[in-house]
Amino acid sequence: GKTVKLMDFGLAAALGSEEGALPSDNHEVVGTPAYMAPEQVEGTWRDHGPWTDLYGLGALAWLLATRRPVFDMEDPLPGHLRHEPPTFQCSFGAPPQLEDWLRQLLAKDPGDRFATAAEAASSPSASSAAPSAKGWW
Repeated sequence: GKTVKLMDFGLAAALGSEEGALPSDNHEVVGTPAYMAPEQVEGTWRDHGPWTDLYGLGALAWLLATRRPVFDMEDPLPGHLRHEPPTFQCSFGAPPQLEDWLRQLLAKDPGDRFATAAEAASSPSASSAAPSAKGWW
């Protein structure tokens, strides 16, 4: 069978080099604006964890499902901080649980998101929302 691997080197750092230094404590903002979790926007990198990446996954999945970024504006950063995702208009027939799952991934408060990828994958809304892989290729 075929294997799909999702990788993101956008924030990769070369250890031991000036260019690869970690963000400082001065609230430096690092990331791709369309996919940044609120804690990234605020530059509080010590608050980052798996939940931060899951927010980015939610933003990417929202784009794939709706064909529009979750905050479709010139500067999406205020959206990530202050606005709820807009009305969900899926571009294909998806069960309503997909929206529930995405909204949990996109929660403003990290404590309201899934804590780990395993938790997100095993949530009832994820298993109800996942289409069958049969016939996808």
